[in-house]
Amino acid sequence: MFLKKILSVDIGSHTIKMVLGKYLNHQVIIEEDALLPTPYNAIRDGHILDLEKIKNTMNPFLKTHHLLKKRVVFSLESSSMIKREILLPYAKETDFRKMLLYKIYEDFPINLDEYIVQYRKIEDIYEDGIKKARVLTAALPKEIVEVYLTLANQLNLVPRCLESHGSALLKLLHKNVKLNDQPIDNKSVLIIDLGDKSIHVNIFDHGIYQLSRLIKVREKSIKSSDEWINDLSRILEFHNSRKIGNKIDKIYAYGGYAHEEEICKMINDYFHMSINKIKKVTNIKNNRKDFDLSLHLNAVGGIIKS
Repeated sequence: MFLKKILSVDIGSHTIKMVLGKYLNHQVIIEEDALLPTPYNAIRDGHILDLEKIKNTMNPFLKTHHLLKKRVVFSLESSSMIKREILLPYAKETDFRKMLLYKIYEDFPINLDEYIVQYRKIEDIYEDGIKKARVLTAALPKEIVEVYLTLANQLNLVPRCLESHGSALLKLLHKNVKLNDQPIDNKSVLIIDLGDKSIHVNIFDHGIYQLSRLIKVREKSIKSSDEWINDLSRILEFHNSRKIGNKIDKIYAYGGYAHEEEICKMINDYFHMSINKIKKVTNIKNNRKDFDLSLHLNAVGGIIKS
């Protein structure tokens, strides 16, 4: 069967990351990649503020590499995105969706007509002998979504979906995956996306997602302030308090500031743990020279079909 390639795009405040690839036999196969400078003040907190500048930055590359008309996935994270973890009794798909929608309408403090809601099952568990499903739900304002759809159309691309960074990471990481050739199914790992204006925090316990939080950097950039490390500490304290025995065994980092020794040393000194930049994930196949996975990880996860 001919498998169509997917163009996955992660528009950060500093850099636009693009990856062309496909998902085959439980592996993401990378074929092309690009890093383009994000125009100044063109995007903030996941909101595209200047569509024309973003379009004019991406368009020459897409034309030169014959990527027009490709199916595109946009990966983003925003403090405007509302996330909830929901626990529901196990049921047939149609009944499960009805229960989930009812629970979303009940739990989300918003007018859902103004949001796009997505969900992803994390795992099945047993509670008091009853089989239940842990589900991660996310709601993103339609006004944000519509600008990304407009961008795709103006670039002559075929929009497939918008994907949160957390969901992209959730699809990539599971019990059988190794990070930097190290298994994650026997430990609790903290995974930090060190961006210019925000820090995305994820915790996986024995290969299973536990929580996701977004820290907004209040100063000009992550290097201008250390307040964010106190926020990170509070997130870890919350995680450790949820269950007896919760403790982070290893810290992994990716994103633009995972390359900054000063930032990594700050985390290392504060938590007294070495920080490891993500260089390799076992279900990602790439033969491209100079491909830096730590910069493209969110976009790579977007290639996996939901």
